[in-house]
Amino acid sequence: ANPNINSAFNFHQGFDDYADSAFVPHWMEDTSDDPSASSPLEGLIASDVVFDVVLQKAEACQKFPAYIQALVMEVHTPALIRDEFKETYGETEHADYLGAIRQVSYDIGQLVEKLLQIPGWEDTLFVFCSDHGEGLSDHRYVPRSSKHGFILYESNVRVPLIFYHPQNAHETVR
Repeated sequence: ANPNINSAFNFHQGFDDYADSAFVPHWMEDTSDDPSASSPLEGLIASDVVFDVVLQKAEACQKFPAYIQALVMEVHTPALIRDEFKETYGETEHADYLGAIRQVSYDIGQLVEKLLQIPGWEDTLFVFCSDHGEGLSDHRYVPRSSKHGFILYESNVRVPLIFYHPQNAHETVR
């Protein structure tokens, strides 16, 4: 879902198969020679765009071990959050952001369940990681600290890293 890592920027190197993001947002210049490459898919959530591709690639996979990487962007665009997740945190200051995290967590859980139903994927190690944290106005008097990308406070650089294996799901690692 992240056009910032499309093959036009050489992020495809080292992969046997690489699928570019299906859309180019209005703020990103089209990097191809094909004007039809810009897609009206902006506004669709990962479960509508990315997860179908992941499931197709998983079903087509004939050789194990295999590696599939998927990136989602909902937390970057809280406007894409479904109503049931927007309402979770009411009118709190960061309700959209927190709702986005909750929706992504739910959607990824659904993807994991579907992947585990595909033969060959029942012994999968899932790794989940965020690309960065968010300032969330925790340093209100520091310029440009309410979001990310400009400062190195713990709220921006400390991110979740989760390893999940369904056969070891009952174990807790700290």
